[in-house]
Amino acid sequence: MGFGYWVREYPVFSRAFVVSSTRRVATANEAWNVVNRPGFDVRSTAVISGDSAPAAVEGTASAATIERIGTDRLRVQATGPGLLVVGEHYDPGWRASIAGSSVPVIKTNMAALGVVLPPGPTSIDFRFVPVGFFPGIAVALGAVAVMLAWPLIRRRSVLTKIVTRGHFAASAHPPTVEQPPDK
Repeated sequence: MGFGYWVREYPVFSRAFVVSSTRRVATANEAWNVVNRPGFDVRSTAVISGDSAPAAVEGTASAATIERIGTDRLRVQATGPGLLVVGEHYDPGWRASIAGSSVPVIKTNMAALGVVLPPGPTSIDFRFVPVGFFPGIAVALGAVAVMLAWPLIRRRSVLTKIVTRGHFAASAHPPTVEQPPDK
């Protein structure tokens, strides 16, 4: 009857959860080696890296709920202590806050977002702002200002050249030309 194949269904896990322990690494190669070890459980231990990553985080593994508020915003409800792991692509533009206070976003498991949680139930708000967004806006506004001012600058330059050549010099007498002496 033809070729067939077996399909195995895997349980669906939440994209956000709290791990009970972390391991800080210095390089991507070291992170790769830790994650690929037999027995590594991504739901209980996380590999963290970066300047804002703490040396270690201890806590209690638990579930978390995630809500996408907009294309650039997430809200996660979790219970700490521990490290919250969110299955969203890590980028330096991600910002996080707990109760209105900024907290560092840590690169977790080589590609996900991580935030250190205080003890107890916590609501974490994530917002994405591209790293070069505000400097880019400033450069674009400067370019628009130059484009709008360019006709005025050009017109002033042309008028300055005309005036300095004497075309618009105010004089009651027309310019005289000296006649060569009669012979």
